[in-house]
Amino acid sequence: MDIYKKWVGKLIISVVGLIIIWCGISEWCVQRINEHYTENEIIALQCNAKSLYGTAITGDEAIKIPIGLARKPDLVVLGSSRVMQFREAFFKNISFYNFGLSGSSVNDLNYAADRILAEHVPKTVIIGMDLWSLDYKWTNMTRHHVNEKNIFATRHHLYICLWKEMLNNPKVRQQVFEPSIREYDVLGHRKTIGLAAAGDAPSGFREDGSFQYGDLITEPTSYESKMASTYNMITEENNYFECNGISSDSIAKLETLLLKFKNRGCNVIVVLTPFPADAYNTLSGIEKYNNYMNDFVVAVNELCQKDSITCYNFLNPLSLGAEPAEIINGLHSSEKTYARMTLAMKDDERLANCIDADYIEYCLKNASNPYYVIPFEK
Repeated sequence: MDIYKKWVGKLIISVVGLIIIWCGISEWCVQRINEHYTENEIIALQCNAKSLYGTAITGDEAIKIPIGLARKPDLVVLGSSRVMQFREAFFKNISFYNFGLSGSSVNDLNYAADRILAEHVPKTVIIGMDLWSLDYKWTNMTRHHVNEKNIFATRHHLYICLWKEMLNNPKVRQQVFEPSIREYDVLGHRKTIGLAAAGDAPSGFREDGSFQYGDLITEPTSYESKMASTYNMITEENNYFECNGISSDSIAKLETLLLKFKNRGCNVIVVLTPFPADAYNTLSGIEKYNNYMNDFVVAVNELCQKDSITCYNFLNPLSLGAEPAEIINGLHSSEKTYARMTLAMKDDERLANCIDADYIEYCLKNASNPYYVIPFEK
C-alpha cells in the first residue's frame, strides 16, 4: 500500500509538473506573438485607444459583442462580414459601432439583438441581409455566437488554440521562433492586438468594429485571383450559392428581429448587401440565381413595407456608381462602395443628420485606390 501511495504521489507530481511546464511554454509563445491579451484588456484597448485587433489563433468575432456593449453606441450595424466596411468616419454627431461578423444568419442576428437590447437600446440599427440569409439551408444555422461564452473564458483555451495553429500553420510557427511583431500597425498606426494585426499585412478590427484588410495595400493580388473562388462557387452551386429557395421560417425570424428593435423605439434600416459588380452580373445572367435574387428582394421589401421599415437594395453596386475594381474579394465590396451606400441612405429622415456627406464626398473624390476612402491617419 505504501508503495502504491508513493507511486500515485509521484505520478501526480509528474503530471502537475508537466502541466506547469506546458503552461509556461505556452505563455512564453503567446507573449512572443502578441496573442497574450485577456478579454478585459482587449475590450479596454478597443474602447479607449486607437487600436487594431486581429488574432491569428482564436476567433475574432466572439469578442465583438462585449466590445460593442462596452461602447454603448447609438448607431449600430449588424450583419456578417459583408457589413464590416461601414466606418465610424462616415457619420457624425452619433456614437457608432459595427457588430459585423456577429450575425451571418437570422438566428445569429436575433442572438446579437437580444444581447444588445438586454444592456443598451441604440437609436438606429442598420441590418445587413446577405442574399443567402433567407435560404432554406440557413434557416437553423448558427455560426458565430456559440463561441462567445467560452472562447476567452480560460487561459488554457488560448493555449490549446495556440498549439493547434502551431501544428497547422507554418507562419505562426515562424513567428514564435523569429517574431517580427509591430507595436503599431504599418497602415493606420493603431496599437496592435494579436498576430494578424501586428504583421506585414496588418488586418483586424478597428476600434469602431470595422475591418482593415491590410493585404489589399501591402500584398496586392490581381483582380482575377480575388474573384476566382467566387466564380467557382457560382459554377459549382455550393456554399453560399445553392439557392434552395426562400424559407418562410427565416422570413418569420427576420420579422422577429426587426420588431425587437422597432418596438424599443429604434430606427431600423435594412440593407441588402452588395456583391462586386462582376459577380452580380454573373448571377443575374443565370436564370436560377436571377430568379432567386428577385424572390429575395421581393420577400424582404414586402416584409419591410408591412412593418414600415426602410429597406435599401444595394445588391448591384453599379446602381450606386461603383466601379468593378471596388472589391475586397469576390464576395465583398470595398469600403469605397460602402461610402457610396451611406450617401444613398441620406433620404432616411432620422439618419440623414448623422451622415457626414461632405466628408464622404471629399474622401470619394480624393481616394487613391478602389479599396479605401478614409485616410489611414484619420
